[in-house]
Amino acid sequence: MGSDLGRVLFYRNFHGFTGGHLKVWNYFNHTLASENYQPYISFTPNSVWDHTNPWQLFPQHVVEDVSNFSKDILFLAGLDWFRVPEAERGNSPVPIVNLIQGFRHADPHHPCYGFLKYPAIRICVSQEIKEAIEATGQPQGEIFVIPNGIDLEKFSQPKLNSQFPTQIHSPSQLNSQLHQTYSQSSPEDFAVLTQAPTQVLSQPDRPHQVTIVAPKQPQLGRQLKEQLQLSYPHIQTQMLDYFLPRQEFIQRLKTSQITVFFPLETEGFYLPALEGMAAGTLVVCPDCVGNRSFCLDNWNCWRPEYKLSKIFQAVEQVLAASPRERQEIRDHAQLTVAKHDLIAERRAFLKILAKVEQLWQEL
Repeated sequence: MGSDLGRVLFYRNFHGFTGGHLKVWNYFNHTLASENYQPYISFTPNSVWDHTNPWQLFPQHVVEDVSNFSKDILFLAGLDWFRVPEAERGNSPVPIVNLIQGFRHADPHHPCYGFLKYPAIRICVSQEIKEAIEATGQPQGEIFVIPNGIDLEKFSQPKLNSQFPTQIHSPSQLNSQLHQTYSQSSPEDFAVLTQAPTQVLSQPDRPHQVTIVAPKQPQLGRQLKEQLQLSYPHIQTQMLDYFLPRQEFIQRLKTSQITVFFPLETEGFYLPALEGMAAGTLVVCPDCVGNRSFCLDNWNCWRPEYKLSKIFQAVEQVLAASPRERQEIRDHAQLTVAKHDLIAERRAFLKILAKVEQLWQEL
């Protein structure tokens, strides 16, 4: 590590790997890829250091005592603000980059709301979050939107139909191409439309027909499983009402034909649904506000109203879909995933990092 590189200090209170930690980990690695900065991180004394903590791979970047640590930029997310001395929150000697991942920042009853009044260069993971915090009238400084990216190398991606154009710029263009392709097919190709509505395709590489991901809403997840078992006893259903190690979770997605996600009713950006698309499983994810920009109902997934009855109906729609209809959804999902490559997220962040001093001076 060159001594002339600027130092970006991150904070974390780590008690097990979560989606929030994943995104901070991503930004830590984005900084590591910078030509001008190096990341460092300080943990709370009671943080956990087990196999789930990815920062154990970078012990040389962990700062034990921040009191004498010379930093050039502070990177804060969530409640990390509490690690900053109160006297410095509104008058920081170095630029503060604030990653905002959820709507709690716009809730006057949540501690995160009180941090909006402090100067910072803010990065929101969705347009919906940006609009929510702007509506409070609290933030100082420019607010950027960088949609969450995922590491596509960790997912085996189904290939697009070879008859599709290599460049597709809109849902209408792809739908037009699909119509043209299918209109040239033989009548036998459409025989599947007359089959029984509860067909589950035989996919040896995906032994789990339906997977329910509900660690945030275990009761709703179990209720859906009960309904499915009563209505479709022949369908194999896998229930995940607990958090799994990341690689195991990704593998479960890869081995599932259909995955039903139960996010919180309001999420900033519900990344697991996007990961499901990347893994090639058919995604059912109810509307949680922060998934509206990429979960496009009946185009790349099923996004029902957040009611158990509506979610059950959506699963029935997936079960009734023909092989062609399912493949169309998967192809659309891959187009969506391609726009959320982690590399694109990195480029956007490094552009901000390159002009951070200018942005800070303009506050």
